[in-house]
Order: sequence, then structure tokens, then C-alpha cells
Amino acid sequence: MFEPDPKHRGVMLRTELAPEWIKSERVEMDGLWRRGALEKVLRSSLDASARIFGSRFHYVYDVFTTSTTTCL
Repeated sequence: MFEPDPKHRGVMLRTELAPEWIKSERVEMDGLWRRGALEKVLRSSLDASARIFGSRFHYVYDVFTTSTTTCL
């Protein structure tokens, strides 16, 4: 029914859904920048105690289904 979730960005770029994944990445990053969650700084401007962490996207399909219950 659905293709499996890509394991990493390289695999994602080889799927036919790559344009949709890229669009979603852009929307996600634009929202983070717009809300001030991210700030670009020069590494040289940080003091030695600054904690820097890496991040990456997790490529997971959100599948929404509708379920109905019938009462007799």
C-alpha cells in the first residue's frame, strides 16, 4: 500500500515523493526560523562552555485513517 519510510535523506531523494519531502522540510525549517527557535551564530562567537547539538530530519509518514463505530 505504502512504500516504507526512507532511512535517511539520500534514500528520500531517490523516491518519487522527493519533491513532497523537500517541500515539507522547507516548511518545517521556515517555521522554526520564523518563530525564533533557531539562531545563526558564528562558532567563534561562542564561549567554551556552549553546548552545540546536531539535528536531522526523521522521514516518517503520518498516515491518518478515519474509523467509525456503528451502534446497533
